Amino acid sequence: MSSVVEGRAEAYRNGGDEVVVIAPQTDAEAARKMVTQVLTALANERVEGLAAPITAACGIVTTIDATTTGEELLAVMYAAKTESKKHTPRPSTLSVEGGAWRS
Repeated sequence: MSSVVEGRAEAYRNGGDEVVVIAPQTDAEAARKMVTQVLTALANERVEGLAAPITAACGIVTTIDATTTGEELLAVMYAAKTESKKHTPRPSTLSVEGGAWRS
């Protein structure tokens, strides 16, 4: 993952197997492309003793609202991630504007 986001974003572990990627000045389409590249890289990884490919559920959240808190962004990201699980490995995108979120 680090080779995909390097120079474009910062990746942070958010506990357990969760990772949050913060990509300032990145619109939803560019974020979706980045996530798709991460998913492809994960699927190409091979783990000894694991026959199935590695998959991930990914939620993408965008905002232009400077008052949106980190907690609000994480809550919306979890909603997007939950939606993405219905379509794995396709990421789901939600936007936060004015304290409300929409797909």
